[in-house]
This record gives sequence, structure tokens and C-alpha cells, in this order.
Amino acid sequence: MTLTRVVETIVPDAPAGPVADTIVSEVCRGLNVEVGAFMGKGRHQRVVLARSMCSYICRKLTTLSFPEIARAMGRSNHSTVITAYRRVERDMKARQGTLGPEMAPNHAGLTLTELAESLSKQVVRAAAGL
Repeated sequence: MTLTRVVETIVPDAPAGPVADTIVSEVCRGLNVEVGAFMGKGRHQRVVLARSMCSYICRKLTTLSFPEIARAMGRSNHSTVITAYRRVERDMKARQGTLGPEMAPNHAGLTLTELAESLSKQVVRAAAGL
């Protein structure tokens, strides 16, 4: 099921899409990452995963360009957002294993695709006020 279909099944009359700050806050909450760490320069694996998921979900659920997503994520260069987005897509296609509890404590055992769907549902619910 595509992310667009996930959104339509949760909230059929949803507005055009959630705003980037909702995506950032919900992904950080879902992955137990502090927003300050997310916006910072740290390279902890879970923070990198959160940034990558935000890049991917922002492109799928919004009409924002890569530079706009980068600004919303506190990044100075949009090339990092493009790289993260492409890496997530590549890893999803490769279907590389499941995530462990150190990477996604609330989502251990999910694949990257399942994690993106789960976080997207969380974002859509938050954006719809559910």
C-alpha cells in the first residue's frame, strides 16, 4: 500500500498534507529522538534514521521541494535531504532486514517500509488532530 493510500484510509477528507514541523515532531516522537538532537549536527544512528524518515515522509506527504524540506529540518544544504531520501528508497527496495530496538525502540522488528508507513500514519493522525 502506498503512503498516499495510507493517508486516504486514515482520514479520507484530510487537507492537502501535513506541514513539515508536524512531520519532524511526530517522527522524533516515534523514534524517541529529541528535536534538538534532530536539528543538531549529531550522527547517532537513531538521529540519522529520524532525519532520513523525515526526508522521505515529507516528500511523500507534502508538495515541498528538497530545499524547503532542508530548511524545515534545520539543514543548511538540501543535498543531504536528497541523499537521505534516495538512501531510504534504495534500502526499501533492497528490503534489508528489520530494525532492532536500538534503532527504533517503539518499532523494533519492522522493516524500513513498515516503519515509514507507521510513522506516516502517526503524522497524518497528528495533522488531523486525531
